[in-house]
Amino acid sequence: MKKAHVWLALCLLLALAAMGNVPAAQVAPENSLLAGEGLEAGTAGFMDALNVEDYGEIFKGLASWKQNAVMLTHERLLKRIADGGFTEESLKALLEKQDPSGSLGIKTLEQLKAAEPGQVLALTSGLCLVLGGEYRKRKQLKWYVTERNVGLMFGAAPEVQMTPWGGMVRYENSAGDSFLFTMSVEKQAWRITNFVARVGSTSAYLGSALNQQIGGPRSWTEEQMARTREGQQLLQSARDYCRVQYAKTGAAADVTKPFNKEIATGSYDGNFYKVKEYIKELPGSSYDAALVAHPVDANDPWLLLQFKWASGASELVQCDDQNALNEKIRELTEAEDE
Repeated sequence: MKKAHVWLALCLLLALAAMGNVPAAQVAPENSLLAGEGLEAGTAGFMDALNVEDYGEIFKGLASWKQNAVMLTHERLLKRIADGGFTEESLKALLEKQDPSGSLGIKTLEQLKAAEPGQVLALTSGLCLVLGGEYRKRKQLKWYVTERNVGLMFGAAPEVQMTPWGGMVRYENSAGDSFLFTMSVEKQAWRITNFVARVGSTSAYLGSALNQQIGGPRSWTEEQMARTREGQQLLQSARDYCRVQYAKTGAAADVTKPFNKEIATGSYDGNFYKVKEYIKELPGSSYDAALVAHPVDANDPWLLLQFKWASGASELVQCDDQNALNEKIRELTEAEDE
């Protein structure tokens, strides 16, 4: 019996050792669906609907819980309208930014209140901008699946850390445009849980539709905030350099020339952000000077760091886009009324 126990133990150890060499992705159930069968089919309806700008069909391609999130966004908007927090002027500003061509046919609050879920998705995600711009000029271009995969997906809500099984599909065309989809299985079919579209200089994100308060402060994805940290570090390094230059003469104007030389050589260029501008006076602020960083992807936050010469105390300002950044700069550089 003792010898049998020894052999059993050895067999178990050998089995455990063998399992230790199996990659985590191979732990998934072995069936054709989870192996990726039908993955591209889950995005085909979305891609076909783009050409005819059928936002209802695009909405149908989303996983049910993502559809629910879009409808919740609309319901929250209805509450803001009822409470007076979203007005006709708010709608006008939103349409000028998200649907300047008027492709959705929404012009009044009543029409917005009656909007279909697909219209809400298009308006808040940026799809209107994508399809209303350069996409229409490129409809004749063929889209190719250039990447696809299935496996454990990383990233979830901060409160619940999970690694769900999922898939991804990337489409690209000869103009350099791309659509990237992440997928999950629902009712024996692959459904879209997120998308990132980049066509020319315009982008669209499903996350924008789900995270952003319509007509309110913009929310950013975890990936965007991670890129923002690089921009903040570059701005802080540039600030330290400017303070060293300022200490030599005590004149803010004397910082401009050496700063411009550093910028010309790319000293403060990163993968995602580039420091572009030094503002020597801020009459509209309690701070002394400021630096500006532009994102490589125009859909990421635009950054401004204002600071004090003596202490180096700083404040980082995130702007939704370049227009918002320019407006902030105008506000800071204009003298306050006496």
